[in-house]
Amino acid sequence: MNYTESNMWAFHNVIVGEFNFHRQAVEICLQIMEKSSKELVLTHSLLPEQFKLDAAVLYAWYRRIHDIVDQLPANEKQGAIKRFKEEIEAIYQNQPSAIIAENKVLIAFRELVRRRRIPRYYTHEFLEGIKMDIMGTSYPNIYLLYKYCFRVSSTIGLMFCHIVGTKDPKALNNIAHLGIALQLSRICESVRKNWKSDRLYLPVDMLKEKNPNLTLSHELNADSAFTLPSDTFINSHTSLTDPMTWGNELTKTELNVPTLLLQTSESVIPTLQELAELHYQQGFIGLKYLPWRASLSMNVGSKILRSVGRKVMKNQLLFDRPNSEIKSQFMWGTVIKTYIFGGLDYLLSSRLNRLHRYPVQIPMYMLLFEHFMRDIQSKDADETNRAIKEVWTRYFSEKDEA
Repeated sequence: MNYTESNMWAFHNVIVGEFNFHRQAVEICLQIMEKSSKELVLTHSLLPEQFKLDAAVLYAWYRRIHDIVDQLPANEKQGAIKRFKEEIEAIYQNQPSAIIAENKVLIAFRELVRRRRIPRYYTHEFLEGIKMDIMGTSYPNIYLLYKYCFRVSSTIGLMFCHIVGTKDPKALNNIAHLGIALQLSRICESVRKNWKSDRLYLPVDMLKEKNPNLTLSHELNADSAFTLPSDTFINSHTSLTDPMTWGNELTKTELNVPTLLLQTSESVIPTLQELAELHYQQGFIGLKYLPWRASLSMNVGSKILRSVGRKVMKNQLLFDRPNSEIKSQFMWGTVIKTYIFGGLDYLLSSRLNRLHRYPVQIPMYMLLFEHFMRDIQSKDADETNRAIKEVWTRYFSEKDEA
């Protein structure tokens, strides 16, 4: 064997070795996906093969972050966020990193970022959303709640768009709406669970508007916020079990939501559900811009959670039953309906708008939160966005953005 042939075989062995190593990393991500919730496994199974692996890698990346943060003691959580950000820097700058080299999920995610051109902004915003949870962030107004929802939910959908591609850039805005809707639904269904974790996501101004007697002895103010570039959320630096106390009747117990908060929440949640429904409408419009099976997957997953929210509101099941019990009752019915009606709607929309002629491409630009909010408030906003803005006007003004 001559020198040239020897070099060629060495290069071939390196490529094969890297491929096998990356394949092992992806297989671990698939195993993590298979252990997730039933509805997520179901929606993942609807994707075509070329998207399943990448979607599993994305899920494994953000699941790892959630799991690590949940398992750490409170005094170590902020340090974990700092390490996550260092990992992201190493991934995007393609720097050698011992942490990445030892973690197959990060190895797979680094390759995903490179191939699918996932913007750093989305990963940064997702980590900022996790940081808001860690810091015990309070939400004095709905604008700040939207920022949280965008960070922890919409960013995942936007990264998913880079995996499956879109036929039109408009899809990004619609997918962000869908992320907002999904997170609002989760918040409405999990008040008791979140309260046990010292978290309250319902906007304070909405609670006070419904019940003026509900007051915070710990005043929320902008001076107490920790700030990052372009951040406007307000942080109390205390959990609900610490000096922050609610009125005389509003004392947190070990297991139960206080009566006054429970009653007030029941009057606020319908408003958030109303907003969620409007965002679902905007989100579903954008599914026609995705490839067929990716659209079906997102349609099924979103409608399962949407149906849970409707069931909860219709039967006044707030705080009383685990979401898993409600989901199992009608998950397959939702799937069948979505297959039939969602498929017909997709085909009809695609044909009427001639979208079937458009090539599927990785998005060429990223959607910023500020641009998303500006689009809703635009003078040229469509009917649904105007309806969203109309609900906002009861609780939200431009000064809340300052």
